Amino acid sequence: MHSVREGSSPFRGTLTMTNSKTNKSILNRIPIIDIAPLVMPDRNTKLIRETGDEIREACRSVGFFYIKNHQIPQSHIDS
Repeated sequence: MHSVREGSSPFRGTLTMTNSKTNKSILNRIPIIDIAPLVMPDRNTKLIRETGDEIREACRSVGFFYIKNHQIPQSHIDS
């Protein structure tokens, strides 16, 4: 078990991390959400709402999510 003390975080306290199989299975379940409807100019309200619902569900059930189609240039990501 590894404890980390965060002094400058608004979430003060001790974070406990373990290397259990449960934690690894959670990492395998982090959803990948296509956020193209949020950044595309066509502004399809149905797709925007569905994307918002996916983000909300990911936050509630897992607490994290990956995004794709974010339009951030690879050169920015690499630097």
